[in-house]
This record gives sequence, C-alpha cells and structure tokens, in this order.
Amino acid sequence: MSLSLSLSREETLQRFKRIGIVGAGNMGSMMALAFAELGLDVSVWDVDGKNISRVSKTAGYLGRVAGYDDMREFVASLKGQGGERKVFLFSMTHGSPADSVLGMLMKMESGDGLRYGDVILDAGSEDYRRTERRQIECARIGVYWVGMGVSGGYRAARRGPSLSPGGDERALEILMPLLELYAAKDAATGLPCVARIGPGGSGHFVKMVHNGIEGGMLSTLAEAWSLLHYGRGFDYERIADAFDEWNKDGELRNNYLLEIGADMLRTKKSREGDSRGDTAMGGYHEYVLDDVLDEVIQDYDNTEGTPYWSITESASRHISTPTLAAAHYLRIANGNQEERLEAAKKLRIPSPSLMREMPDEKEFVEHLRRAVYASFLASFCQGLELIAHGSEDEGWNIDLGKCLQIWRAGCIIRSEGIADLLQPVLSKNRTLKNMKFIDTVAVELERNFHSLKKVIMAGIDSDHYLPAMSSTLEYLKYEGGTTLPTKFMEAQMNFFGAHGYKKREDGGDDASLRHSLTHSPVDAERTLSSLSFYSYYDPTTPGESNLPNNSPEEWLSFHPSTRVKPVRIAVIGGTGLRELPGFTQVASLSISTPWGEPSSPITILHHQCSHNNKTVAIAFLSRHGSHHQIAPHEVPARANIAALRSIGVRTIIAFSAVGSLQEEIKPRDFVVPDQVIDRTKGIRPFTFFEKGVVVHVPFGDPFDEGVAKVVRACGHSLEGEGVKLHDRGTLICMEGPQFSTRAESNLYRSWGGSVINMSCLPEAKLAREAEIAYQMICMSTDYDCWHESTADVTVEMVMGNMKSNAVNAKHFVTAVLDELAADHNSDLVQAKHYAGSVKFGLSTAQTNWSPEAREKMNWLFPGYFE
Repeated sequence: MSLSLSLSREETLQRFKRIGIVGAGNMGSMMALAFAELGLDVSVWDVDGKNISRVSKTAGYLGRVAGYDDMREFVASLKGQGGERKVFLFSMTHGSPADSVLGMLMKMESGDGLRYGDVILDAGSEDYRRTERRQIECARIGVYWVGMGVSGGYRAARRGPSLSPGGDERALEILMPLLELYAAKDAATGLPCVARIGPGGSGHFVKMVHNGIEGGMLSTLAEAWSLLHYGRGFDYERIADAFDEWNKDGELRNNYLLEIGADMLRTKKSREGDSRGDTAMGGYHEYVLDDVLDEVIQDYDNTEGTPYWSITESASRHISTPTLAAAHYLRIANGNQEERLEAAKKLRIPSPSLMREMPDEKEFVEHLRRAVYASFLASFCQGLELIAHGSEDEGWNIDLGKCLQIWRAGCIIRSEGIADLLQPVLSKNRTLKNMKFIDTVAVELERNFHSLKKVIMAGIDSDHYLPAMSSTLEYLKYEGGTTLPTKFMEAQMNFFGAHGYKKREDGGDDASLRHSLTHSPVDAERTLSSLSFYSYYDPTTPGESNLPNNSPEEWLSFHPSTRVKPVRIAVIGGTGLRELPGFTQVASLSISTPWGEPSSPITILHHQCSHNNKTVAIAFLSRHGSHHQIAPHEVPARANIAALRSIGVRTIIAFSAVGSLQEEIKPRDFVVPDQVIDRTKGIRPFTFFEKGVVVHVPFGDPFDEGVAKVVRACGHSLEGEGVKLHDRGTLICMEGPQFSTRAESNLYRSWGGSVINMSCLPEAKLAREAEIAYQMICMSTDYDCWHESTADVTVEMVMGNMKSNAVNAKHFVTAVLDELAADHNSDLVQAKHYAGSVKFGLSTAQTNWSPEAREKMNWLFPGYFE
C-alpha cells in the first residue's frame, strides 16, 4: 500500500512555515532538527540557555533553527508564519513546567502573546487530567491545546515517532497534515503512525497506557535476560543471538525491545569512555552493561509519571493490570538502592543461582521465548482493556485498532506479531473491552501458559526475580478461574462487615438478593449495612464521620435527616458524568427508602468553588444504574428523589440525551427545556402522595426558571469552546424503551415539540412534590426518525454522539455546578421558593392519613408536619 497523506508535502509546508518549540532537552532538540529537515523554520526557547546553544549549534548546517532566550522575541518570531495562527510545541517534563510557560504566554500583552486560533501541541508525557484542565483554560481565549503522546525515544523524535494526538476536532484537523508528515511510517503499508485519538485528554491517556505496557515488556525482557545470564550462564553475545533469533520471525517478530536489547548487549566500551569520559575500555569489564547500576533514575527523580498513573487508573476503573503493576513495583523497589542494600543485610534472601530445573538448554530457551511472548501479550491485553474502559467512561470513542496501527513503527512497544494478532479483530469490533474474548488471543495465551509456568517454577527454584512473568501467570489463572479463593474472603468480610453475599443461583446486581451469615433478619442487616456507609456526612472533613455507636438499636433508629452538613446540589445522569474536571470523589452512600433502593449508590464529589474557594459537596446518582441496566420505565424515580432529599438535596441538575424534533437543533447541540408534554402511559409510579394521603402541587412550569437562568448563562459562556445552546424548548417525554414511530415523531413536531426523551418524567414531577428545584440539560444526539435526509435513530447513533460530545457535556455541567455553588446562589440552591408548597397542596387532614402514608410522609419530610 502506498503512503497516503491528507495533504502533500508541498501543501503542508505552505500551511506550516514555522513552528515554535518550547523545551530543548533530549526530545525537544531532536524534534527541532526533524522539523527543520522536513523544511520548516524552527524557533526554539528553553529556560536553560545551554540547551538553546546546543541545539542551535547542532542544527547550524540546516539554517532553519533559531534559538531564543527571550520569550517575547521567541513569540514574535512566529508571527506571520503558518498562515493565521502560531503553532507551539511543548516538550517538557510533566506537571508545573507547562503551566509556568502557559502562564507566561497568557500574561503577555494582547497581540504579543497568544491569540485566537493559536495551537499549542503538548508533546510531553502528561497526566490527561492536567491536559483537560489546560484545554479549558486555553479555550476561554480561543486557543487550542492538544495533548499528544510521542513514543520512540529521542532517536524516533529525530527520524519519526509514533504519535497519539487528542483534543478538539478542529485543532486535530489543522495539525494532522503536519503530524502525518513527521510521524514514523509503517514499513508494510506506508501509513503514518499517527491517528486522531479522540477529544479531551485521550491522546495523553493512550500514551500513559502505552508506557504502562512498555513497563510490563521491559520487566519481562529484563527477567529473561537475568534467567539466561545468571541462571544458565549465557554471556552477553549469546543472549543477543537468542534475542535476534526471537525477533527474526514467529510471535515475537519485529519487536523493538528485542532489537535494541540485542544491540545493547553487544555494545562495548569505547576508548574515549562515556559522555563524561568515564568507564573507558580496559580492565576486566569491557561491556557497557557491566557498569550500569540496577536503579532506574526516572523513578528516583520522579521525571516519569506515566507508569504509576497507569496503575492508579487501572485500580480506579477496576481493571486488572498485574503485569504492568508488578513491573512498576520492581522499579519502585530498585529506586532507593541504599535502603535496598541495607534491607538485604537483614533479610539475607538467597541471590539468583544457576538453575537446577530443565537441564536441556535448547528446551529451556524455547520455553523462555514462549513465556516472554505470553507476558508481552498479557501486557497488551491489560493495557488495551484499560484504554477501552477509560474511553467508555470518558466518552472518547477511541479506536483500539488505530492504537495498534500507530504502534507499528517509531514506537517502543512495536511488536509486529502481536499487532497482527490483535489489530484485525479490534478494527472491526469497536465495542470489545475484554481482549481475552478474542478467540485467537485466548488460544495463544492458553498455548503458551504451560511454558510460562515451567519457566517460573524453574526460576523460583533458583531464587530468580520474576515479578512480571509470575504476575502474568497469576493473571491468566484468576482471569480464567472458576473457583477463586475470594469466596472465603467474601464470607469473612460479611462476617465482620454485614454487607451480605451472593449465592451461585442469585443473578444480577439486585442488593435485595444478598444473604447474610448472621442470625439477624436480612432486612435489618441490610439497613445496618446501608447506614454504616452513609453516616453523618460532613463535607468539611473528608474521610471522617460522626457515627452513632455500633449497637443495632442506635443504627436502626438513626435517620439521615440528622446529618450535620446537608448536600444541597445533585446531578442525575449517566456514569460518565461522575468524572468531572475539578471534582474529587470522597464517598459512596447506599440509602434504603420506603420506596425501595435508588438506581445506584449516591456518589459524593468535592469541588472547590472558583467564586469563594469553599469546598462544596455535590451528589451524583446514575439514573439507569451503575452499568446502565435499568430501562426507562423501570427507573425507581421515587427512591431516587427521596434518597437525594434525605441527604439535603434541594436542587437537581438532570442530564439527558434527547432526540431533536426541529431542524435547528442539531446533534450535539444542548437544550434547556422550559416545558414538557407527558407521553408516558401510567406504567411508572409518579407520585409520593397516595394510599391514604392526597396532595396537589402546581406543575405549570415544570422546570425551575431560576436554575435555568444559571444554566443558560453558563452554556452561552462556553459557546466558543464547542457548546451550542438553545435557551428554551418543549420536551416530549415518551414511554419507551422503543423509539418513536415516524407518525408519532411528526405528530410531536406538529405540537411544537423541540426534543424527545424517556427520562424527564416522573422525575421532574417527583422533584416538585419533594420541594426540590429541578432543571434538565438536554444533549441532542439524533433527529429521531422524522428527518428525511438522515438515518433513523439507533442506540449506536445515540452513544456515538454522546461519546463524541462528552468533553463539552462535562465542561458544561462543571460550569453550572461551580456557578450554583457561589454564595449569591445560596437561596436558589436551597429552593426556598418551594418551601411549604406541599402543606398548601395537602388535601387530606393528618388525622385521616393511613399508617402507611404517615410513615412515608414522615420519612420524606421529617419534622415537616409537626
């Protein structure tokens, strides 16, 4: 296949005449040379003048690289270049350096610094959350911030690396011709190893996971080297020959780490020594490797964050990545050599010795090759599963097939055999999240399992270090296990925690199906469990709570209304909105109500309000369950609203995907509805007031106009950042779960309907009955089925547009919550304008209430009717 670029080389150089590189270290200096060799003029700035001098001197023969130690002169050199915008490329360590430089650029006088349409390409390895924060900051002034992973090290930075850019679609459209020209090219197809990863911080997320996979592979290969050298007595040349043989063909063919591993093993000291003149040739040790200390500098000085970010991300998203984790823990242990050597004196653990098992040398090398392959493949599986789940959670819609394509060249984890195994399947199946479900992958892991096991048993017998390979073995055992020892763990946890357990015959996640080892009634035990997680929630002391004593009597008499600090604002939406920029999860509350269990546990998020710097608590509830397992007509809306009110909530921001019924409301637009038409069919319980008590509350304006004003103001403030807002509209709430017929869709249009969903009712009605201010934010995902020029609505269409617009949705909701938390909105979020409305609507004298109604009314409104 021939090389296919979106623009020709000449067209690209016409669009990009000069690029400004911030940071002239190992990577930045190589990028400067690469872009100069491609034909661009390059301006370079660095805080260290020595770096500027070095790159300017090295690139002198090109005549295209200019170094600057003055930021204003550096920025001025970019004006008038590259058409309408300046293009910056940041190449710095993660964290504060990028913030410092961005601050310098933003503080420059208008016209001298950043201007509308400029692009900043962050080519360092960065935490994706920082990337998304900077994207928001830059979007406020019309500047694009793109987070891009760069793989391959400094050599690839010069000759063409693997690139994973993520950010605003318009910015990616601008940059792709340049990145396609710069990126490494797949030798087999000629395709550039770069792809539009997705919105937000997706590019840096993929690079983060890439580095986690890299860690698993590095540790595996280091363990294999140690086994061959210390366990079998192979010299460096012989190990290099083995690595070359593995790399030649078969499952490990064209593997970058094997390739450079063999080269490194053969590298001898020069007569001149290293860069400092040390370790010149001579004496007993002639190989460079002999002088290398077993201490990874990057972990000691904290210049590399991506491996441990991968581990924390996998834990927070409940993805098992033991090979990646064990590899990093080995690096952590080696990081402080002084302590390790002192501990060695105390522990007196045997050092690795010559292996006694598997005396046949050829047989052992083949088993080791298979073990390395299994561990490499498991590292890919673990990393890809983390990307898949992260993409789903964040709404990035990452194509795993494209990830494998960009990892085919210019990349540390290049492994042709593994890419050939995984890419064809993942390119066709965009929804797959478990790599072990791929038949060919399962066959390969099973086929090499016993070799992996043999190598580990032989290595353990001779006291060798095998963290990555042994973790891979355990991973395969418990990921495919059917009799895990965790049943004993679960029983013990129930014994001391009374959280209940499930039996084999129980299905689903229904908490009511849980059993208990204790002799107390199941309902009482479940109530105890719920309240013990709930406690008195106080947002001023995260992680602490003022609990009642542990006697069952006190727990059972405890009522959530006695909590010290109420949570006033809640969000009801999909699980993706739980991860909001600037919000931290601090608690998860399980609350039982007289109307049953809510759709999901209530997550408590903390946010520092930008208006008053106070820590504000926000409640989040997933309307359709934590795994979207609850159909629209099955949503326990009464339990949801009652549980939120019980913790103090008086304002709800509800988020919903909707179909558009009007041409001007395009997919991915947002709508703030002010009216609703009820087309549900009475299937859903829709009132708190029944079976012995009657209350009529006004519902002429179903949404809260005060909250709506805040929502509209926030939405319009973000219109330059991708948010398109419609201030008003009539929402049709239909029954579902089927979508509309074409006749129904056109009928609703004739009524003046703006959008349609299945979620608004009875949620809005129940909120009004509970004296809670309620406003829905709608995101259009389709044109239902009335539009003649577009396809009818499907789940795939809805989910695709939701994921593509997820970053805008999160930014919108975040801005609304931040504004509602301001002091001047205190009365609004307490819904004081609704206080007492139930009393005025009460039609049944309290003396005539049924016992059941009285119990429920007192639960929902404790002390209200006294």
